[in-house]
Amino acid sequence: MISNSLSNYASLENFFLYLILFFALAQWLIANMPYDKATHDKPFLTSEEVLDLAAFINDDTIHQRPSVKEFDYPHFEEKAIDYDRGPFNDTFSVAQHKYGPFKPIINYWKSKGLHPSF
Repeated sequence: MISNSLSNYASLENFFLYLILFFALAQWLIANMPYDKATHDKPFLTSEEVLDLAAFINDDTIHQRPSVKEFDYPHFEEKAIDYDRGPFNDTFSVAQHKYGPFKPIINYWKSKGLHPSF
């Protein structure tokens, strides 16, 4: 099961990063799962069960990871004005969206009948 979840990591650096995150997840699982039964000094699950659970959670063949593009504000009018990734519903620069000044952006949005969010 672990080999399936590792197959998508081509470079050696990504492989080691994956292992670090994998074992961090395993440490959290052993100290916290199941809820209200485990503590950091008295785990409920065995190490083998925790590694199997972490491998199941990270298995890309079972759970497809969502693409960031799928959740990146499909409606531009809902995007926060200080969000630094385009495209935007106005003509202001990325730098101004990130650092300000925000008052001209707020006024522009209000003039268009939109409600700016932060």
